[in-house]
Amino acid sequence: MVSQAETIRNLLFDNWSLAAELSKVPLDNMKEIVYFYDRKQVEGNEQTKAITVEKINAEANENIVDHPLFSEVQDWYIITIYYRAVDVQQTTFSDALSNVDLMGQEIRRILEINYNPATTTGQFFLTRSRWTKRDMVEQAQPELIRAMEFQLTQITSKELQVFQGYGGILVFDTGESSGDNLPVGNYEYTELSDVVIREGFTQIPYLTKDTITNGRGVPYQQRGMFSGEFVATIMAKKDDIEGTTADKIYNLIKINTQTPSIGQNTKAVLLHDVTNNESPTPATFQTKSFMKINSIEKVGDVEGLIEFRLTGTLFKPTEAIIS
Repeated sequence: MVSQAETIRNLLFDNWSLAAELSKVPLDNMKEIVYFYDRKQVEGNEQTKAITVEKINAEANENIVDHPLFSEVQDWYIITIYYRAVDVQQTTFSDALSNVDLMGQEIRRILEINYNPATTTGQFFLTRSRWTKRDMVEQAQPELIRAMEFQLTQITSKELQVFQGYGGILVFDTGESSGDNLPVGNYEYTELSDVVIREGFTQIPYLTKDTITNGRGVPYQQRGMFSGEFVATIMAKKDDIEGTTADKIYNLIKINTQTPSIGQNTKAVLLHDVTNNESPTPATFQTKSFMKINSIEKVGDVEGLIEFRLTGTLFKPTEAIIS
């Protein structure tokens, strides 16, 4: 059975792109390669350049906080860089420090590609990483040691059919939308944060002479008109703003100038996809919402990034599709 530490070790080894002094394969003029371990090195037999990965327990079996309907699961790793400087001369030692920095950046690059909550490559809601310095320099050949505490957090349900609230995508459906200057193909808003869809039919109360069924003064309810609201929060990204097509943020509220929708807002159809954790193939829950965007709120938080909150009025009920 492959351990989780071995999984991360293999991930780092397979994607390692550094060359020359930091190569993972021996070269004609460089025999001291970078070694990768899923455990601590054997004391007294340490390699001069190495990366070790340590983990306490298997995936999803470490730090767990159980709520009534879901759990917060945290996986902890310690990834350590070992680099032995050949001497303490200024130039050589500076080169060693530079190489250690490059190794740390490469580890960060690989982990971000495979465990980035902002992408669909992983199921993690949150990642944390923190480097510490553990150098041993009071010796003839200093040991430069950097340790990263790497934490992965996911929100899971006891019921695998439950869909995740994070990691979804929002797409402007060109084929279903109508209005001026539609984009050639579907457009995805990649920096999606939150989506709220509220819809339904109003209920009109009316009194009857029936005082037995529900009680005196309790009205019956009669269906009224449909109404609905779509609210999405997305980070302000240049590609979402710059351009002339209808999918761009500020073009969503522009008035059409061509028939048959002259003087009206674009009929925008937005697709929102989320997945669950069913095995072996997760299911996708897609909502197709039909709306006219009636407001754009730009929010600039001093402790955050610029974001937009889009509010649309639904002109017919949302369609739900499971695939």
